[in-house]
Amino acid sequence: MPRRPVFLLGLALVLGLTGCLAPPPRLHVETGHGTVRSDHRWTGHMVAGLLDSLVPEVQRRLPDTRPEKLEVWVQETLSVYRGWSVDSQVPAFTVEGDGRIHLLAGERIELSASLAHELVHAMLGPSWKTLPPVAEEGLADWMQEELNRQVAGSLRADHLAKAGAAVGGLEFGIWSRHRRGRRGSRLATLTFPAIEEGRKPIDLARALDDGDGNSGGFFRPYQVAVSDPRLYGLGYLVVSRILELEGVEALHALCVRAADEGREQVPGAWMLEASRLGTDAAVWRRIITRRIRYGELMALGRQLVPALIDLVVEDVGPRSDARSGREFLQEHDPVFGLVDGELRVDLESLPGFTEGLLEAWPDRRVSAGVTPDGSAVFWAAGTLSSPSAAPEAPAVATPARRPLP
Repeated sequence: MPRRPVFLLGLALVLGLTGCLAPPPRLHVETGHGTVRSDHRWTGHMVAGLLDSLVPEVQRRLPDTRPEKLEVWVQETLSVYRGWSVDSQVPAFTVEGDGRIHLLAGERIELSASLAHELVHAMLGPSWKTLPPVAEEGLADWMQEELNRQVAGSLRADHLAKAGAAVGGLEFGIWSRHRRGRRGSRLATLTFPAIEEGRKPIDLARALDDGDGNSGGFFRPYQVAVSDPRLYGLGYLVVSRILELEGVEALHALCVRAADEGREQVPGAWMLEASRLGTDAAVWRRIITRRIRYGELMALGRQLVPALIDLVVEDVGPRSDARSGREFLQEHDPVFGLVDGELRVDLESLPGFTEGLLEAWPDRRVSAGVTPDGSAVFWAAGTLSSPSAAPEAPAVATPARRPLP
């Protein structure tokens, strides 16, 4: 989350909360890089260890970082003032003036990822002042990946999905692959992340300059974090491309140049040029697709399992000869991937997919019968996988058809 203090001061004045700061967690642990406060001693010592290990890594990767000691609060509900709490979707934020980081209590890996991100906001020195807020978020997300390699694939998948949303979403597909290994036809597609109806497209040419009308100061980026993650993805892709192509020194040089020219922040056009992204959404999608490797695709697939099950049952099922999810898997041996990419993973390798599909599209017991007057033949269907679900339920008569192979 952004490090600007403007919102906090304004909130205090508007709501009359001056002097009503939320109390700090009651226990504190001193470290070589600051103080960690928590209501749980074990958590305090764990985060203290993370602080001592992560701060030197941030200093090693970024020029001009602030050397002063930090304060970290680990809270069950994120808040700065009594009676005011941060949206539950936000895992952390930083208050600039106090050099204080607020972390939402959680598992060690969650705290490590959040702390790595927030340390960028807390530690950037004065020569970084001209970095646009959206780009600062991108730099923080890049650092989060760098310092949490064990979950970097999942973090990168989330960041790239948000970048994809900034250009209208990424198109994923399901393909049929026969058991003999031959690649078959594409069965269905879906766009992810889905863009909420009525939400205006991101203007790539101006979003870095003013967040597409939603940036500037602490408060407005905070609202962006909750309601429009596309800007975070945009900042991540631009910054990570600059770092990949030119290194962090090039990004820092843009900030110094902007300050030397008397600019309040680095123009978005400079960053787009340095990243070689431009404003063509098709170029952005190609670059995002190339960055999604096996780990990222599996992470995205895990997020999409419910949507993929619905897609198979509601879209593919009515057009398929398969009579159940089991038959569908046997017939198609389906794979999943990006429409514009070459990488594919087995749908059955996604945790929860097979079980969910078999539950949503169960096996059926089919038997033939004749109406009492002998005028028609009908098929009666019942679930084989759970025959006791409705033992006495009457069969539903449907027109006869030739048995399926």
